[in-house]
Amino acid sequence: MTEEVRDDMIDRQIQDFLASQATEIAGAPSAIQVAAHIAARANRRPTSTWGAPSFAWIVLTGLLLAALVGAALVGASLFRKPPGGPFNGLIAVSANPPGMAGVAGDIYVVARDEAARRIIGSDGDGIAQACPRFSPDGLSLAFGEARSSADVTTFRGEWPVSDRAVAVVGVDGHGDPSPSVVRVTVGDTTGPIPCPEWSPNSEYVAFRVDYDLWIADASSGAFQVIPLNAEPGSERKELEWSRDSSMIAVSEPGQILLINLDGDTRSAIPAIGGAGGAPLSIGWTADDQKIIYISTDRPGDGLAVVVVNADGRNALQLSPTSDELQLRFYDAVVSPAGDRVAFAVGASRCSADADGNESCSGAPQPIIAMGIDGSNVIELPISLGFGRSGLQWSPDGGQLLYSSLEGVTSTLLTLGAEPVIYSPNELNLEWSRPELTWQPTYE
Repeated sequence: MTEEVRDDMIDRQIQDFLASQATEIAGAPSAIQVAAHIAARANRRPTSTWGAPSFAWIVLTGLLLAALVGAALVGASLFRKPPGGPFNGLIAVSANPPGMAGVAGDIYVVARDEAARRIIGSDGDGIAQACPRFSPDGLSLAFGEARSSADVTTFRGEWPVSDRAVAVVGVDGHGDPSPSVVRVTVGDTTGPIPCPEWSPNSEYVAFRVDYDLWIADASSGAFQVIPLNAEPGSERKELEWSRDSSMIAVSEPGQILLINLDGDTRSAIPAIGGAGGAPLSIGWTADDQKIIYISTDRPGDGLAVVVVNADGRNALQLSPTSDELQLRFYDAVVSPAGDRVAFAVGASRCSADADGNESCSGAPQPIIAMGIDGSNVIELPISLGFGRSGLQWSPDGGQLLYSSLEGVTSTLLTLGAEPVIYSPNELNLEWSRPELTWQPTYE
């Protein structure tokens, strides 16, 4: 094929493409072809029957080139959302319909000024879904599930359920799920529903089954089981991925284990300020430099919020102290940027009578946010009824999300900001208050 014939062919393709208003990109020449074609024709005398390119032709060709580049960017975004953000998307929560409590829950999405919508589960299916977690890229949803043969009268985490598994589905911007991508079953024993945690690179989910750590590939379902030596008991068995996805911090009685993906224990960090209880609310700061956790006593009460270097040195208590109030701390969560921590405070005022009998009364329960060095403290005096839990940051780092019997709630990190309740009075969260997640979206 001569250069002149090839030039004429590309000219006609461009003209046809513009005439069809760019409805069929696949048949048009690539952006590289167009650029090369323009450069070549500018340096030689045209011999095609169309004659020399006009100014309008050059303008239209430039527009085509821009359209092709834009289409390529849009096409790429369909497969992986590019960085920029993240911003706040939908909120998913494990819940029951109004009037139902203690039975198998499903997963709903809620949004401001919209009705709650169930996306996982159905009436009477006998399957409980719990602990939904959006992946860091916002494209998938992981959750625990199990079969419940009867109504349950205890908190979700203590259900004697069977057919336990962790499932992963794809989700779109409307929260609509795809068919199950993977489903990892955890054997034929009964116990609590496993709660998955995503690696920051969105490639793996990790969860605890009894006293073992499971790590599963979120695409294939392939998994490994890492045995751990935990003491028997009902303590929460928590874990948290490092920000570079290379290791997992695992809560054990009196310490935090740092475990590599190959299952080797890198080190152990002794927990301070407690009496041998398993640390709660583990989180990593920016660049995985430090770890934040709540130290506990044996019953699991949060005694102090602590930050410590990842090598176990220089532990510092961040939580306040009081000579008048008995303080307890819950749900310490590190901001998306890794430079701030927020936690909930429970307080009671206790006194003893002449006979030595002690009585306690409740006090206001704020949420506190501060820098990981204890600076820039903000206290949000929020008290939305009984049982606030599930505290977490919004993906953009500008809000805090939590749940109570009033509903799924968020608040800006601004004194005097009015909390927003999503889908109020539409869901029963009595047995699943901490089981919520906020979807990241990107632009």
